[in-house]
Amino acid sequence: MICAICSFWSHTYDGIDGIQARRTLSVSPVGEFFDHALDACKVLPFIITLFAPFNESESRISSLCSLALLIEMLTAHTIAFWEQYVTKILCLRWCFEGFYVSNLLHILAYFDGDNLVTAYLFSHWKQSMICWIQPIIPALELNVAAFLWALFSPGKVLSQDLPIFLFTIAVVNANVNSRLIVSYMSDSCAQMCNTAVMLYCSAALLSVSNILGAAGELLLLRSLAVFSFVAHVHYFFCIIVSCELCASVRSSGELEYFLQVYPTVALAELQVLHKRN
Repeated sequence: MICAICSFWSHTYDGIDGIQARRTLSVSPVGEFFDHALDACKVLPFIITLFAPFNESESRISSLCSLALLIEMLTAHTIAFWEQYVTKILCLRWCFEGFYVSNLLHILAYFDGDNLVTAYLFSHWKQSMICWIQPIIPALELNVAAFLWALFSPGKVLSQDLPIFLFTIAVVNANVNSRLIVSYMSDSCAQMCNTAVMLYCSAALLSVSNILGAAGELLLLRSLAVFSFVAHVHYFFCIIVSCELCASVRSSGELEYFLQVYPTVALAELQVLHKRN
């Protein structure tokens, strides 16, 4: 009952805060970033609370099935943010709404041909095709590394500590989505190499090679979880600090230097300020 109430109010307040911010003209780049970035962080609690009733009954969900369901939900969020990054316009729900909209696009394309899709989706796309594909690469690397680690782990680390294993994947995926959101806000090309994903892949490769042993593999997983969480919180802190600095120096002569130090976040802040003015 508590999980149901918390989930309901979480979704409700998530929709109310954005409407209220726009109504009171208090919207800011930091607020927009946190509004979308925290959505990626909420996936893990929702999935775990859905697993709990099944794990208490006879139809217990296996650890590998739990991992597959979590990766499926994280991938859905990543694709939604990637769609917004590519099109600059559409932000569709990837469930029934996406199904009906896809049917509508097919019907409209029947009467207007492919001019509708070309003009509406890609007329404002200024980046190259490489920048279009780059955001998906870290997510694919993370999903493949997680499955390989779970399947070929010598110490069966997925069964040893399932919550930490799922938590680590969720945090790393949230970091990928957060950086994708910043790239969308700043209208810049997204990063293809994510440090958190590279560390996760390295840890998975080291564990599968059976160099550390079962105890060492479990210790590596927990250390990676702590490091990934701290790094993600640090990234959020840097976003806040850089936006505050940009707001304080945008009218001074040091703005050009600040744009070189914090290019993406500063550009996002300036673009929003320019739209306001």
